Amino acid sequence: MSRRALSLAIAAAAVALSLAACSPIETDGAQPAVTVRPSSAAPAPSASADAATPAPDGDCAGLAVTVSAGRDLRLRGDCPQVTVSGTEVEIDLTAAVVTELVVEGDRHDVEAGDVTSVRVAGQDNDIEATSVGSLELAGDRNEIDVRGDVGAVTVNGNDNEVDAGALGEVTDSGDRNVIAIDR
Repeated sequence: MSRRALSLAIAAAAVALSLAACSPIETDGAQPAVTVRPSSAAPAPSASADAATPAPDGDCAGLAVTVSAGRDLRLRGDCPQVTVSGTEVEIDLTAAVVTELVVEGDRHDVEAGDVTSVRVAGQDNDIEATSVGSLELAGDRNEIDVRGDVGAVTVNGNDNEVDAGALGEVTDSGDRNVIAIDR
C-alpha cells in the first residue's frame, strides 16, 4: 500500500468515526420533570415529579438556584438568587428568603414573599409577591401582582400589568402597559 493510499484510508476512517459520534440517539422524548441546579459546586437540590406524585420540596441551602423544567415546585430556605427559565414552570417561593428573582422564558407562574429584586425577560408570566424592592420587566403580557410595596419599576415591553399596594418611581418605555396602585 502506498503512502498516499494509507493516508486516504486513515482520513476516511477518521471521518467515519467522527460521523458515528454525531449520530442521533433514539429517545422516547421524556425529559426530567424538574431540574434544579445551584450555581456553585455544592450538591444540587433536585427533585423529579410527575402528575401522580405530590409537589417536590427543596431547600436552597444558601445557594443560587436555577429551575428550568417542571411543575409545582416549592423551594424554602435562604435563596440568594432564583432563576426560572424554560416554559411553564410553577414555583412557590413563599417559604424562601429570595434576594434576586430572575424569570426568563414564557408562561411561568411564580408565587413569592418579600423579594429584593425581580427581573422578568419573557412573555405571559404571572408573578405574585408580598413586596418587591425593584422590578424590571423586559417582555410582553406579563402580570405582576404585589400585595405590598414595589420600589422602582422599569418596563421595557408591551401589554404588561403591574398592580401593587404602593409604587415607587415608574419608568415605562413600552406601549399599553398598566401600572397601578391596587388597594
